[in-house]
Amino acid sequence: MSLLFHAVFMAFLAWMCKTGAPMWSKWSLALGAPLISGVLNGIILGNMAYGLEMGATVMLVYIGVTVIGGTVASDVTLGGYLGVTMSMIAGVEPAVGITVASTLGLLGTLISPVEKTLNTIWVARARRYAAKGDTRGIALMNVLAPLLWGFLIYFIPGFILIYFGSATLDGILSSAPMWVTAGLSAVGHLLPALGLGMLMNLLYSGRLLPFFIIGFGASVYLGLGITPIAVFGIAFAMLHYYYTGKKEEGEDIRSNSQAVKENGAGNGPIRLEKSDLRRSWLLWITFGQQCYNFEIMQGLGLCHAMCPIIRRLYPNDAELRRKAIERHLVYYNTENNWGAAIAGITASMEEELAGGAAISDATINSIKAALMGPLAGIGDTVTQSLVKTILLGIACDLALGGNGFGPVFFIGGMTAYALIVSNRAYFLGYESGKTSIIKLLSGGRMQQVTEALSALGLMVLGALVASSIAVTTPLTINAGETSVVLQDVLNAILPGMLPLAAFLGAYKLVNKGWKPVKIILVIFIVGFVGSLLGILA
Repeated sequence: MSLLFHAVFMAFLAWMCKTGAPMWSKWSLALGAPLISGVLNGIILGNMAYGLEMGATVMLVYIGVTVIGGTVASDVTLGGYLGVTMSMIAGVEPAVGITVASTLGLLGTLISPVEKTLNTIWVARARRYAAKGDTRGIALMNVLAPLLWGFLIYFIPGFILIYFGSATLDGILSSAPMWVTAGLSAVGHLLPALGLGMLMNLLYSGRLLPFFIIGFGASVYLGLGITPIAVFGIAFAMLHYYYTGKKEEGEDIRSNSQAVKENGAGNGPIRLEKSDLRRSWLLWITFGQQCYNFEIMQGLGLCHAMCPIIRRLYPNDAELRRKAIERHLVYYNTENNWGAAIAGITASMEEELAGGAAISDATINSIKAALMGPLAGIGDTVTQSLVKTILLGIACDLALGGNGFGPVFFIGGMTAYALIVSNRAYFLGYESGKTSIIKLLSGGRMQQVTEALSALGLMVLGALVASSIAVTTPLTINAGETSVVLQDVLNAILPGMLPLAAFLGAYKLVNKGWKPVKIILVIFIVGFVGSLLGILA
């Protein structure tokens, strides 16, 4: 086959796996990229043995790489589809292919923040569709619009790199000024502060602020992860619920009949059908991370997944559809497979709300905020550290032995895992939401429950601030023969001081009503200037 076709085909795969492929397939096609790319290139070049050896050898370097919260140490997809392809076209040994793939994997970590930043444009447009109650517009912004940026930043550069070879790659990397790569790195460390600041704006309550401090302190001083902090947060939330006093029955609660009337269900509540739930689940596991962005992360994906639910529950009321869409167009980030349970619970709460239950927007979003961290912790550990590693180990062993079934085994295993786990999680979440969560919210203790859930969400948020914003300072102060590393001084005063400062700054701007794009521009300026001055890294 011609080099032109070869370059177009592999660049297309890189583009799709980074942007357009269904999420359930990305668990295999993206995370197993070097192994799969080796086989495909072997078929195109007519040398399957070479492809299996190259793919498996490079894959073993990436087998421990995990994607946590959208952050990666090296981009497996670009390293695999572009690096392996360039290496095999050049006919280099697998050991040299590792170097090429690793270099492109590093380059991918610089490109990814650009994509997430550009996708915030589609979030802004999605808000316009939300204001009209337009679910089709939400789908358009989540599914098709992000493909444009992917084409520009993945397909075109990928095609150029493959077509003109590794010599061009060396020229690009050597000609890029260090201040550009350092500045992009600093900006990437600061940008998560925006989404977390927006979540704080949603959950903040002065009387609950100590819970945020506890979550932050447990992370920076005790080194606890999100999951154990969430477990303690559940206990604290329960204590808050039981010891903050009981409201009188009916206080601040609309009567069920009034709620039914307000939600347009006066002729009886509309119930979700199995087909609605299946469509919602399929949208989540397929497009949940299609428009991944620094503003609301997976928020647009979850909102899109709720669209079949919203259309069913509010078929003739554009205003209620608008409120429902805007309710979900907020910050959200979790692991796709296990986190599908949250989408199921959310669908259940929407159904009960439409039927007259006294559930507020704050309650729905507090539940999502409280659950997304723990389920992400479970999902990331089980999916990437256990299932992926075991399946890849077996697949690479088969491939190194010259068995072409290795990549097929990995693709089939990971795809089955993603579809089965996410489906069961979604429907279990929906059923538990109906039988337990709504029952809990049906009495006169609504305010207590909302506050307890917000307390849990704030503890998780505190931990996220400490762990997700990786900004540091490399500044060293010289006094005579003594050198003082400023980061060490800050750590002695308060570990995580710079991440906390970045978060508070972003929250302040969000609270003042600044548009996200404007805040991102400020972050870019602060990141680049701070990096140039040697203050931020």
